[in-house]
Amino acid sequence: MAGEDRGVGAVDRGVEIGRLIQNTRRTIPTDDVWILLFDFGGGHCSVSLAVVRMVDVPKKTDQECVVEIKAKAGNDRLGGEDFTNCLVDYCIVIFQRQHRNDLEGNAQALYRLYEACESAKCRLSLSKIVVIKLDNLDENRGLSTTITRTLFEDLCSDYFQTISQPRLSTSVRGWHSAVGRG
Repeated sequence: MAGEDRGVGAVDRGVEIGRLIQNTRRTIPTDDVWILLFDFGGGHCSVSLAVVRMVDVPKKTDQECVVEIKAKAGNDRLGGEDFTNCLVDYCIVIFQRQHRNDLEGNAQALYRLYEACESAKCRLSLSKIVVIKLDNLDENRGLSTTITRTLFEDLCSDYFQTISQPRLSTSVRGWHSAVGRG
């Protein structure tokens, strides 16, 4: 994915992207740079506060980029899989409405549906609308549904609220003093 595209989803949600760092040796200024890192993986969510600085390397004329983590907090029970599962549950309901048939006993269909929902979730970070279309999902019955980013956010609203609630209270006090505000 091109560097310019990486922050598109965040910008659409009102997050200001100051700089996307791709090659730290060329883009880090000589002053300390404070960065808030948001890592949302498959099975975890973590937020870290880091300072990036250039330091002199002993016995060399070069400088080296050093990243120092000042604070870290997160949720080891919440991750991308949870968002994918919300989408899978929604698609199961849609399939049941369309065909009056339950997918719960069909492991192969559920696997295909999970893979399609994972792909749709990823595409929604760059697009406002995606189509999930699976032919012959169960007994020659297919699924075709349109997912908008707004619908996805509504389906996952409980998780988004969990992320946005301040769960970093002890660490945040340290952050303020680390950056000279406390």
